[in-house]
Amino acid sequence: YKTFGKRYSLPWTLLKAIAIVESSEKAYKINPLGYYGLFQIGPKVLQDFNQAHSSSLTPKDLLKPEVNIQVGAWLLSQHRQRLRNLPKLRILLRRFPKLEAKLLYGCHNMGASVVLRSLEKKGRTPKEVMKNLIRQCEQWYGRENTQVKIAAMKRVAWLYEYFCKKEEKP
Repeated sequence: YKTFGKRYSLPWTLLKAIAIVESSEKAYKINPLGYYGLFQIGPKVLQDFNQAHSSSLTPKDLLKPEVNIQVGAWLLSQHRQRLRNLPKLRILLRRFPKLEAKLLYGCHNMGASVVLRSLEKKGRTPKEVMKNLIRQCEQWYGRENTQVKIAAMKRVAWLYEYFCKKEEKP
């Protein structure tokens, strides 16, 4: 996590938190919908990664932890760049790292378009931003699926914060 966190300018603690929530850190996990490995990477993300890096990784390659973490970190760095390019969010994300962790995981889990559409609404506090995201997610996924996705998002944020605090202790 540390290697690819550094390479893509992401906190390794966030990468670890997402891998725990997505796959319980089981590198060989394949979900029935065709998502692979630690970050549960799908075919479209793999295709985009291959195109961006002139590589020819296969879904089987995603079962190797280092490959899966690299692709996951690359994807999150793409989402982070998009989020930080939104002027109204730039300051908010820097002041509230836990919000950034939630939104990055939201992009990964719900889809960047859902998160970005929710951010078009007014929201000056993390609480307002999350309310908008929940409303937008419910329109796309329904109430029950949204509850599951929001619970996973909160778990990522909690783990991220936990690992950060653990990292700070001598």
